[in-house]
Amino acid sequence: MTCASLDQELRNLFLARTFFIAWVEKLRAEPSEKPGLGPGQFMHAWNDSTTRVVQLLRARRELGGDKEGEFGELIRSVYDALEGME
Repeated sequence: MTCASLDQELRNLFLARTFFIAWVEKLRAEPSEKPGLGPGQFMHAWNDSTTRVVQLLRARRELGGDKEGEFGELIRSVYDALEGME
């Protein structure tokens, strides 16, 4: 996988998450509409997309070489914490 393909997948995930958030906000504004999605399903979908974003960011960082700089350890710990929330 190349950085360009990782970037495209990240853009697609962020776009999908934006649409998903807009859909949830619409449901909250119009509670009479049946969502067809329960809170557990929402959290599962959100967690899956978050996990994938973290995987892609890690892969992108690895493709770019070891250029983490002074915040490298902090960034790794954030990734580890996010992945541990599954």
